[in-house]
Amino acid sequence: MTDTWHVPAETLSAWVSGRITATTAASVEQHLTTCPGCRSRVAAPAADQVLLDFDRIWTGIVDRVEPPSMRPLGRLMNRVGMSESDAILLGATSAFTVSWIAATATVVALTFLMSILAPASALPIYLLLAPLVPMAGVAAAYGEEVDPAYELSIAAPYPQLRLLLLRAIAVVVVSVPLTVLAGVGLRPWWVAVAWLAPGLAFVLLLLAATTWWSPSRAAGAIALLWTVASVATYQLDQILVLVGPGSIGFSVFLGVVGAATLLLRRDVLLLRLRIFR
Repeated sequence: MTDTWHVPAETLSAWVSGRITATTAASVEQHLTTCPGCRSRVAAPAADQVLLDFDRIWTGIVDRVEPPSMRPLGRLMNRVGMSESDAILLGATSAFTVSWIAATATVVALTFLMSILAPASALPIYLLLAPLVPMAGVAAAYGEEVDPAYELSIAAPYPQLRLLLLRAIAVVVVSVPLTVLAGVGLRPWWVAVAWLAPGLAFVLLLLAATTWWSPSRAAGAIALLWTVASVATYQLDQILVLVGPGSIGFSVFLGVVGAATLLLRRDVLLLRLRIFR
C-alpha cells in the first residue's frame, strides 16, 4: 500500500538531531520502517556530512536503546512479580501519577470529613461521586488526550487490549479501597460498599462504550446520566434508591451487558485504540 503521509521536515530534522520527545520519536521510527521516501530524506543529509560528532551520536543511541525509567508504582509492581514491560507501560499512565492519586485522595478525605461534620450532605455527595471514581480513573488511563506514553504504547509490539484491561484493573484496585474508606463514617454504614455495584458496572460500560467513542466522551456520558439520577433521587428524598436492592440488580445486569458487548466488539475496540488521535 502506498503511503499518503510523510513525516514533516521539521519533525524529521528534530528526530535526526535528537531534539524530540520519546513518544514522538517512537512514532517517527515506526513510520520510517515502512516508508522508503522518508528514509531517503534522513540518509541524504548524512551522506553530505563530513565531520561527525561521535560523542553526541553515541549519547543519542544510548538514550534510544536504554529502556525508560520506571515510576515508583511501576517499580513496585515489578517487584511483586509483574513483567518489566507490563510495569513500564502501566506505571506510565496518568491515572497513576502523584497528581491523580492526590486528587482522588483529596475527594475521599473531603467526603470523610463531611460525614463527620455534615452527615446529611455527605451521603448524597458520596453516592454521587463514589461510583464515578473508578470509571474516571479508567478513562484517565488510556487515550491520546491523557496518556503521556500513548504514542509509545501504540508503536510498541504489545497487545493493546491487554494493556487497556491491565490498566483498568489496576485503577480499580487503587481507587476502590480509598473510596470505601471514605464511606465508613456514613449512615447507613452499608453504603460504603453498596456503591461498588454501580461503580464496577460503570467501568464495564465504559470499556464497552469505547468501541464507539473515545474514553473521555464515554465517561462524560455515563457521568451525566448518573448525575441526573442522583439529583432526581435527592430531590425526591430517595437517595438510597441508588444503591437499593433493585438498583444493585440493575447494576449487575448493566455490568453483564457491558462485559458481553466488550467481548463481542473486542476487534472494533482494538481498531479504535489505534485511531484515538
